[in-house]
Amino acid sequence: MSFWSATWGTWFNAGAVVLGGWLGRRFGHRLPSELQDHWRRWLGVITVLLGLRLAAPLLELELGPLPALLPALLLLLAGSAIGRRLNRSLRLPARLGGLREGVLPGAFVLFCAGPMTLLGCLRNGAFGDADLLLVKSSLDGVAAAVLAAGTDAALAWVAAPLLALQLPLSLAAARLSALISDPQSSPLVQFPSAVGGLMVLALALELLDCPAPSVSQAWPGLALAPVVGSWIR
Repeated sequence: MSFWSATWGTWFNAGAVVLGGWLGRRFGHRLPSELQDHWRRWLGVITVLLGLRLAAPLLELELGPLPALLPALLLLLAGSAIGRRLNRSLRLPARLGGLREGVLPGAFVLFCAGPMTLLGCLRNGAFGDADLLLVKSSLDGVAAAVLAAGTDAALAWVAAPLLALQLPLSLAAARLSALISDPQSSPLVQFPSAVGGLMVLALALELLDCPAPSVSQAWPGLALAPVVGSWIR
């Protein structure tokens, strides 16, 4: 796979942050909050569809006599417990309002600390499919516009560390996928991607203002999913 095929979603993501930040500084004060909410909810609808597509293999995969849904649930429960402790230790901002004091570092955490970053880069690198990163780009662009409008921050600087994080992830996924004969149908790839799909669904519920489990806490479960995926059939 070429460098561009494995990384183009990340370049689009960085461009969305730069464009969103610029539009927020230039025109953000003119954008009604009600319209911002409508845009966010439509992104939530699209994210629901994407999450359902990603999570669908859990209905077919198995761990011995058990359906793969059970180990996926246990991973997310364990990941939430671990992530809760980590988030408290690192004091990661859970909402946009928590970024006001340290705008640029906080914005980097907002745009890069989550399952869509990891899963999106892995899918882009392994399959050349940037579907998740395109949705993430839309979310990041809107968030950058809102944040820049409220703080007058030069969020274009966040694109550099975003590229520094996401490009190596995508390239590593491309290298690893070359070692698997058929990554599209391999449970080692399918299971972590499906677990990530459940987290994407939880994110969609948040965007739609519905009660949802915390995605920012559950990400360690996604990191552990490849280990369990090696036992999935």
